[in-house]
This record gives sequence, C-alpha cells and structure tokens, in this order.
Amino acid sequence: MGAGAAAASVTYARADERDIARSLAAQSWCDPGPLMAPYQIGVPWTRTAMVSDREFRRSAFYNEVVRPLNGFYSVQVRGETTTAPFTVVLCRSPKEADFGETSMGLLKRLLPSPYQYPGD
Repeated sequence: MGAGAAAASVTYARADERDIARSLAAQSWCDPGPLMAPYQIGVPWTRTAMVSDREFRRSAFYNEVVRPLNGFYSVQVRGETTTAPFTVVLCRSPKEADFGETSMGLLKRLLPSPYQYPGD
C-alpha cells in the first residue's frame, strides 16, 4: 500500500499485534517504491525481481514496514473479485531462502478463478 491507501483487511500469522500496528501505521507514509507498481493481475512476482537486497535494506519501507515483522523476501500476487481488488503477500525472514518458481506456482493456484490459470 502506498501513501493514503487503507487496508480493508489484514491477516497475519506469527507476528505480534503491536508490530502489525506499527507496520500498518508506517505504510501511510513510507514509499514502497517499485513494489507498488501496477503489476499484472494473477501473475505472482518476488520482491527480489524488482528491488535488489542492498537497495531494499536501505529503504524506509523495509526498515519501518517490513523489518519489524521479520520479513525480507516476499512473493505477492494481485487479484480482483466482483466486489474488490486484493493483494496477497507472503514473507520470509532474511535467514530463509527467497521464494522460487514453485512457491509462485502454488500462490497462483490459490487464487480464485479465473486467475488460477490465465494464459496456461
């Protein structure tokens, strides 16, 4: 989410509610840079495909929004339903490996139709 955007719903696991609140508050003023570009609906992508690890570590978005939640690597996908657009983001700590093609394929399969297999 960029400046001024509001989350309609946030679901999380294994994170302290205070860290979630801090992260959500910081999203209102932190510029996510290229991570907020209008990516194709239904096509998963990784953060590392858009921003180098070095650049990401130096960004306010990482330090204020992502780092408090122990995130670093991410895979995300945009989708739309008849009522609203949505984005699914899964994160891993910097101690774990980046997401690969298998993870992106699984995320794509979790999307509701018709996004499961666009162009397949």
